[in-house]
Amino acid sequence: MPGSEYTIEVSAAIQDLAGNRPADATNWSFRTQIPQLVATSPTADALDAAGDGRITATFDTPILSSILATADAATVFAQNEAVLLRDEPIFDAESNTLVIQLADGFKPGTRYDVLLNGLLGGLLRAGGEGDFSWQFQTPVPILITTSPEGEVDATVSETIEATFSSRIDAELLSAETVQVTREGKAQIPTDL
Repeated sequence: MPGSEYTIEVSAAIQDLAGNRPADATNWSFRTQIPQLVATSPTADALDAAGDGRITATFDTPILSSILATADAATVFAQNEAVLLRDEPIFDAESNTLVIQLADGFKPGTRYDVLLNGLLGGLLRAGGEGDFSWQFQTPVPILITTSPEGEVDATVSETIEATFSSRIDAELLSAETVQVTREGKAQIPTDL
């Protein structure tokens, strides 16, 4: 098992074929390598994380994958609130990569904190360095173009467009968050 200490004791009662025995028991111990986190996606401290909510953590050696069945094996927080994972995290032993998929993907302009139980690295990791963790942020969408834009004699069809630098949170689009006025009177937008 990764990140573990083993002690072996050979009893003095063991003898060879001639009946010879050691004077005392023989002891020795060793430790297995503690897995280290070598790469993450999105990368640690990224301010422009994109994607569909897939998070990966790559280790230099295999982890204690039986821990993945526990509820606290991997926790992802968005703005300090735990988010729902689509499935139990999956460990690919061939690449030593842990894959976590958020149920609802990434939200724009949001800080994410990823916390992996230290026991994934064995008892020595859990009792020493503790949990694995990193954070990243998705970009804040910036309005880059509008149509029509600043025109005096604009021909307004039924469509007014706004283009953003990155994906916006569609759940926040509503008549309350997008306001259109014509000659000072509120117009109710449709098809947001």
